[in-house]
Amino acid sequence: MKYDPQTQKVLVELGQEIRRLRKTKKWTQEELAEHAGIYDKEVSQIELGNRNISIQILLRLAKALEVAPDTLLKKAFSAANA
Repeated sequence: MKYDPQTQKVLVELGQEIRRLRKTKKWTQEELAEHAGIYDKEVSQIELGNRNISIQILLRLAKALEVAPDTLLKKAFSAANA
């Protein structure tokens, strides 16, 4: 699916932040998926910025990564607007 440029930038930045946090935990995409209760292919697509995630998935990922959901969004929006 094609997104407008601003949305695409936010999705890419969100995915990069999720990847960064996952790697600090030394988890594979499969391990993050297991902790978050989602499919590993979803993690891959999210990290690449190819998936517009729901609030439910955002909450699951934030909980698994032990960060506040708004922290993920703030970093993504800040980086996309830099």
